[in-house]
Amino acid sequence: MQAYTQAPPPSKSELLLLRLMILIGTISLLCFLYCLLNPANIGHPVLYWMFVTATVFTCLRILHEWYHYLFITVPAPPPAKKNFTVDILTTFCPGEPYEMIVETLKAMQAVTYPHTSWLCDEADDPYLKAVCRELGVRHVTRNNRRDAKAGNINNALQYAMGELCVVLDPDHIPAPGFLDPIVPFFNDEKVGYVQIVQAYYNIGDSLIAKGAAQQTFQFYGPMMMSMNRYGTVLAIGANCTFRRSALDSIGGHAAGLAEDMHTSMRLHAKGWKSVYLPAVLTLGRVPSTLSAYYKQQLKWARGTFELLVTAFPRLFKKFSWAQRLHYCTIPFHYFSGIIFFINFLVPVLALMMGVIPFRMDLVTFTFMGLPFITSTLAVRHFVQRWVMGRGERGNHMLGGFLLIGTWWVHILGLYYTVIRKEVPYIPTPKDGQEDDNWRLNIPNAAVALVTFVAILYGLYIEWNPYTWMMAGIASLNLAVMLLNIAISRQKDFQCLREKVRVARRSFIYYKFLKQQFWNVRHTLYAGLRLFAFPIILFISFFTMYFFGNAGLMTSGPLEEKSRQQVFYVGLFNPVTDDGVTAISEVRKLQQTFNAHVSIVSLYIPWGDESRSSIPAHLADAIYRNGSVPLITWEPWASTFRQSAAHPELQQEKGIFSHIVKGEFDAYIREFALQIKALNRPVYLRFAHEPDNPAYPWSPSGGNTAEDFKQAWRYVHDLFIRNRVYNAIWVWNPWKPEAAERYFPGRAYVDWIGVTVLNYGAAYGGGYSFSQLYEPFHGKQLWRSGLPVMVAEGGALRSEQNQAQWMDDALKAVTGRFREIKAFVLFNTPVDHHIPGGGGASSLDWSQNDAGHFFSAVKQLDGGARLPVKTLGYSGLPAGDKKRRLQWADTIVGVNYQKGGNWFRNLHTLTRKEAARDFSEMRSIGVNTIRRCGPGVYETNILAAAANTGMNIHYGFSLPLITDAVADAGALQEQADDVLAVVRRLKRRREISAWYITNTSFRLLQYRYYKPAYLYQQMEYARWLKQLVARIKAEDPARPVVMDVEAGEDVVDFVQWLDDEIPGIDAFGIQVPPDGCGLAQLPGVTAPHFISSASVAHYDQVREVVPGAFMEAWQDQEAVNNLSFNGLLDHQGRCKPAFFQFRQLLHPAAPQVKLPPVKILRPAVAAKEGSRLEYRAVVRYGKNWKLAGAALAGLTYEWHLVRMDRKGKPIAMQKLGEGPDMAVDIPFNPAAYRLYLTAARGNRVVTATASLHTPL
Repeated sequence: MQAYTQAPPPSKSELLLLRLMILIGTISLLCFLYCLLNPANIGHPVLYWMFVTATVFTCLRILHEWYHYLFITVPAPPPAKKNFTVDILTTFCPGEPYEMIVETLKAMQAVTYPHTSWLCDEADDPYLKAVCRELGVRHVTRNNRRDAKAGNINNALQYAMGELCVVLDPDHIPAPGFLDPIVPFFNDEKVGYVQIVQAYYNIGDSLIAKGAAQQTFQFYGPMMMSMNRYGTVLAIGANCTFRRSALDSIGGHAAGLAEDMHTSMRLHAKGWKSVYLPAVLTLGRVPSTLSAYYKQQLKWARGTFELLVTAFPRLFKKFSWAQRLHYCTIPFHYFSGIIFFINFLVPVLALMMGVIPFRMDLVTFTFMGLPFITSTLAVRHFVQRWVMGRGERGNHMLGGFLLIGTWWVHILGLYYTVIRKEVPYIPTPKDGQEDDNWRLNIPNAAVALVTFVAILYGLYIEWNPYTWMMAGIASLNLAVMLLNIAISRQKDFQCLREKVRVARRSFIYYKFLKQQFWNVRHTLYAGLRLFAFPIILFISFFTMYFFGNAGLMTSGPLEEKSRQQVFYVGLFNPVTDDGVTAISEVRKLQQTFNAHVSIVSLYIPWGDESRSSIPAHLADAIYRNGSVPLITWEPWASTFRQSAAHPELQQEKGIFSHIVKGEFDAYIREFALQIKALNRPVYLRFAHEPDNPAYPWSPSGGNTAEDFKQAWRYVHDLFIRNRVYNAIWVWNPWKPEAAERYFPGRAYVDWIGVTVLNYGAAYGGGYSFSQLYEPFHGKQLWRSGLPVMVAEGGALRSEQNQAQWMDDALKAVTGRFREIKAFVLFNTPVDHHIPGGGGASSLDWSQNDAGHFFSAVKQLDGGARLPVKTLGYSGLPAGDKKRRLQWADTIVGVNYQKGGNWFRNLHTLTRKEAARDFSEMRSIGVNTIRRCGPGVYETNILAAAANTGMNIHYGFSLPLITDAVADAGALQEQADDVLAVVRRLKRRREISAWYITNTSFRLLQYRYYKPAYLYQQMEYARWLKQLVARIKAEDPARPVVMDVEAGEDVVDFVQWLDDEIPGIDAFGIQVPPDGCGLAQLPGVTAPHFISSASVAHYDQVREVVPGAFMEAWQDQEAVNNLSFNGLLDHQGRCKPAFFQFRQLLHPAAPQVKLPPVKILRPAVAAKEGSRLEYRAVVRYGKNWKLAGAALAGLTYEWHLVRMDRKGKPIAMQKLGEGPDMAVDIPFNPAAYRLYLTAARGNRVVTATASLHTPL
C-alpha cells in the first residue's frame, strides 16, 4: 500500500480561530450549566440530580475533547543523522486466519528501510513456520501464555536486538516506506516511542465496522496531534515504534488487557518523550461483527479501569501534571456506560412515575443551550481539517449510536474491575465471522421494551410539555436501541435483500439516494468547517441579544403600537347669521382649492323652534360630501315655551339644575333620536365653554362646575338609554384654568375641544396660536390620550398678519402640539360675540386668502377622510329578548390559568397537581374554574375536573387585532379555530359554559379615534355576533359568555354589547386591580357576573353580583411575567386572601390569621453598588416589632423583583432567608422591589417595598 498524505500542520490563523471558538464554547458551556444548576429548576430531586450528573459528565467530556484541540501540531521530522537497526514484530494466536498473517508478513518484508521481521507465534504453527522460512521472517514461539500479547512480544525481545522495535498487529499492513518518516525522530535520544495513525481498510464490511471506525477518527486526528504538546501521546497496540532501550528501562512491554496504555504510562513515568506522527502508513482491520466489537470494548474497559485503580496511583508522582490529567481521564471514556444508562433511566422513571425531573422555561433552556451546542458542532467540524481523509469527516452519528449501544459492556467492565474479576486476553476477531448474536442484543432489547412501555404509559397518565420531552428523549433512546439491534443483524437483511426481488430493486434506489445525501451532507460539512467561527459568533450574539432584550418584550406588542395618525380639517362658513354652514360654500371652496373638508360645523340652539332640530337635509348633504357634522349644541332655556312659567329660565339662569331634574327630557330625547336616525357619526359639542361668562350656561347664569358635570353626564346617559351610540362627545372648556374642574370624566368624553381665536390688539389680544394654546397643552388632561380638536380656530380678517398667524398655527400643530387631530376654521364673516362689548357690531373672521390656508392643511391631513357610511346599529334593546340566567348567580369560582403560556412558564402543571388543586377548591366551596384553551395542559385539566366534579368555563382568548376591516381574513381563521375546539370538546360534561375573552374593543378604542373607532367597533361586533351564533349552532345546550373590563363606561358598554350581540347569554365583568368600575356595577342590567376580581373587591359587590370568579388561584412565575394576585403564593402556600375567601363562603369557618409584616428600610439613599440592610417587622398586638424578637414560628424569605418600564413585575430572584437581609443594590434601583414572605407551615403573609426610603 502507499501512505496517505500526511495531515497538514495548522496555520497560526487557524489555531487562533480554533482557540477563540473553544473559548466562546467554554463560556457558553458554563452559562448553560449555571442555568441548569439553578435550584429553582429542581423538579423531582432524585431524577434531577441524575439528569444533572449525566449532563455534567457529557460537558466534561466535551471540555476534555476541546482541551485536546488547543495545540494541534504536526511534528517536523529531524534530519536523518544515524541509521538504526530495526526489528518489526507481529503476533499470531491460534484461530486467526492464515491469509491475514501471510499478507502482513509479506508487507513487513516489503518495507524498504533495513530491518528484521519477526513473527511471535503463540501456536508454534508448522504452516507459519514454513511461510516464515520462505519469506525470510524470523519465527519465535514460547511454551506458555503468560502476560498474553505483552508476554509474547517480550519473549521475542529476548532474541531481537535491534535499536528500534516496531509492534504491528497481525491485521495491519505496512506501506513500503513505513519506517522512512518515523526513524529520524529517534535522533532525539529522549524519544522513547513514535506512534502513527491507525487506519482501516475494511470499513465497508459492515455497519458495525463503519461505526467502530468512526469512533476513532477524531482521536487519531486532532486529539492525538495535541498530545504532542502535552507529552501524553498514547502508544496504541499497533503501529508503534519503540526505542529498545526505552522498553528495556521498564522491563519490556507492560502487561495487561490495555498493555499499550500501560506501556505508555510506564515510559512516561520514566521520563521518555513520545511523538505522534499524523500519517497513515498502515491499514488494518476494525471489528466488523457485534461479538468482536463487544469483546474489544470489554477488554479495553476492563483494562483501562484496572490501570486507573492500580498503575495510576503508583506512578502518579512520576507524571507531569498534563500526564496526570491525561491518564486519570482516559479511563472515564468507558464510564459513559453508566451515563448512558442514566440517560435511559431518567425518562423511563419520569414517565412511569408521572413526575418531572426539572422545571425550566423551555425557551430559556433552548437559548442557553444553543451557543453551547453550536460551538460543539462547529469546533468538531472545524478540526476535521486535520483528520486523515474526506471519508473521515462528518457527524459520525453511527459511531455514536454504536457507542451508546455498548453501555452494558462498559458497565460490565467497570463491574468486573470492582469485584476484581479477570477477563482473559483474547485477540479481537478480525475475520468477520460470528455465530448467532441474539443473546448479545438482550440488554438493548430489554431497554427498548421497557422504554416503549414507559412511553405509552407515561403519555396515558400525564400529558404536558415535559412529558412530551421525556417521551421524545425516550423515543430517541428506543430508536438507538433498535438501530443497534438492526445493525447487528445486517447479514439477515442482506440475505432478505437477495431473496426478495422488490428489496433488491429498492436497494438500488436506496444506494443512489444515499450517495446523493452523502454529497449534500459533506458539502454542508465543508461549509460548516469554512464558516464555523462566524456561525458561533452569530449564534452567541443572537443569544446575548435575546437575553439582553428579554425585559423589553414584556409589554403587549400591539399595545405599544402608535395610535391612528390623522388630521381632519373642518370648516364653519355660514352665509347668514343662523349659525349653520352653507354646504354650497363648502363645495365651492373644495372645488376652488382642490381640498376636502372633513368636518362641517353648525350651531344649534335649544328650544321649541324648528331651528333647534337637526336640519336633516343639511346633514344628508354633509354626509354626501364625505364629511361629518360638528353640532355645537347650545342649551338656551328661554327659547322653550315651558320656560315662561319659570322666571329663572326666562332669565337664562340655572339651566343645568333643571336639566338633571328631567325638565328637558322630552327635547333631549327627541334630539337624541334625530341623531340616532342619521345612523352615521355626529360630533356633538354640548354646552361649549361652560366657564365663559358670555354664555348663560356659565357661572354668570348661576351654574357651577359641578352643575355642568352632572348635566353633561345626565344628557350623555339619556342618549345611551335611548341607544344613541353614534354621537361623538366633544367637551370644550373656555379657559385652561377651569378645565379640570369642568371635566365630566373620561367615560363621557370622546374629544377635547378648544377655542383658539386671535382677536387682535384692538381687543386685548394679538397673541400667536402657540401663546393661546400652550396653557391648555400644559395640562395633564391634554396629554391623556384624548384627541384634541380646535373647534374654533382663526384670526380676525382685519389683522394684517392673518396668513402668517395661520401658518404658525399649523406648524405648531405638526410640531409641538401633536395631540391636536382636527382644526375647524372659524371662517364666518359675521360674529356678534364681541369681547368686552367693544364698539363694533360684529367681527369678521373670514380668510383674506383661503387658498393659502387650504394649501397648507393639505400637507397635514394627507388626504385623510372620515368614514361616513351607515353604522348599522341594531337599535333593539336585548333585555326584552331574554331572561336573567340563574346559573350566573350560583357561580363560586376561581380563574385557573396555572401553567399558561407553557413554553415560557416556570411552572409545569401535572394531572396530579391539577386534581390536588381542584380537590382543595372543592373543600372550600368552589364549584367552577375558568381556563382559556386550547392548551398543552387541556387533557390534564379536563381529566382532573372530571375526577373531582369541578365545572369548567372553557375560554377562548382572542388574538388582538389592530384593524377589524383589514384583518377580516385572520378573524375568520380564528373563528374556524374556535369552532373546531367547540366541536371537539362539546361532549365533555365538565365544561359548563364557553366564554370569550381578550376581545380587541379596548385596543381598537385606544388605537382609533371616533368616528373611525365606531366603524371598527361595529365591524368587530359583527364578527363576534357571527362567532357566537356559530358556537350556539354547534353547541346549543351551553351558554356563551363574554368578558368585559370594568370601567367608568361599563354600564354603557355592556348595554351596547347586549344590543349588538344578542346571542351572549351573560357578561363576565373583569374588575381591574384599582377597582375601577365597581361603583357602576349596580347599573348593569344585562345578565352578568364577576369574571375576575380580588377577594376584597368581590366582598364589596357580592350582595349585588353574587356569582364571581376570583382573579387567580395561585401566583405564577414565567419568563418576563410575574403575578402576585393568587389565593396561594408561588410555592402553593395559603395567603390571607385564601382565608378571606373561605370566610366569605363559610362565615362559620374558623379564622386563620398570621400577623401582618412590613419591610423596614434603611434611612439612606439606595445607590447602585452599595449594600444596605433591610429588616422585617411584625405587628405584635398594637405595636410593630423587629421580626427576630416579635413572634416565634415565622420563617422569612426575601426576593428581589425586577419591574419593566410600566411597573409590571417580570423577574424574581431569591436573596435568602431570615428576619433581615443585606441587599446589594443593583443598577437602576427604582426598577426593583423587595418582596418579603413570612410563613408558618402552609400559611404565608407578604410585604413589598421599594429599595429607596421615601424622604
